[in-house]
Amino acid sequence: MTRKLIAAALAAPLALALAAPGLAQPQDELDWRRAPNALNVELDVRVERGTAVFTWDLDDRRARCAIDVDGDGELDHELETCAPGSVTHTFDREGVFFATLVAETPDGRRGLARVPVRVEE
Repeated sequence: MTRKLIAAALAAPLALALAAPGLAQPQDELDWRRAPNALNVELDVRVERGTAVFTWDLDDRRARCAIDVDGDGELDHELETCAPGSVTHTFDREGVFFATLVAETPDGRRGLARVPVRVEE
């Protein structure tokens, strides 16, 4: 999976807003994740003593996915298959991070999910 996937997924809401300048619609009406061809993705996290366990589910098991666990824009875990599963990541510092999972199916459907990650000692 290329790093272009995460960049495209993160840029999609901005592209939608720019494509329709001057439209004063509520944010939820412009949410690209509600498009008919969007991939539905759910991401959950459980953190204990600096170690986070990320679990996910999505509506197409053929998808490939990647997770940026700390919001720095780098893909920390890339998976060939995005079947329901889990990834463990140990943080080296306390803080609040925003994890992002991006997924793409062979036919081009994309999905994105974000969760806050609070790391405490």
